[in-house]
Amino acid sequence: MGEPGRTGLSKRWIRQAVEDSLQRLQIDTIDLYQSHKPDPETPYEETLSAYAELMEAGKVRAIGASNLDASQLSEALRAADEHGLPRYATLQPPYNLYDRGSYEGPLRDLAIREGLGVITYYGLASGFLTGKYRSRDDLSKSPRGGGVEKYLDERGMRILAALDEVGRR
Repeated sequence: MGEPGRTGLSKRWIRQAVEDSLQRLQIDTIDLYQSHKPDPETPYEETLSAYAELMEAGKVRAIGASNLDASQLSEALRAADEHGLPRYATLQPPYNLYDRGSYEGPLRDLAIREGLGVITYYGLASGFLTGKYRSRDDLSKSPRGGGVEKYLDERGMRILAALDEVGRR
């Protein structure tokens, strides 16, 4: 949850985070538990062995990875195969009409080749693709406006114009 000492993908922390989630959600099993971001301090084998224990105990049904690049995901899948551990079943990359580069290419090819489900995030580019933000003045419309500023460039305006045109038709 981002609290001091409560981050990363160590076995100890994953076990605690799953127990906390089960209690907070008042459920017995988490359908999909995702590693939110890479943890360079923890080997994939440790992370995946924690998931193996939780899956064996019936506390987690499937696991996914978010924010891994192609080499990181490939290494995690290789570690799972080499050590007989569960594999990531899903991938969660950022992806939208503006931000396509981090997914399209090697990461997409790997996901297809390995049969991974893909669940994107930032599908509306933090709200930019809704058309709500068309100038720097619009950024104050929301507390999240500051995260949209990076889209207010020539490319972003062309994308909005294309969406406007499709909407008119």
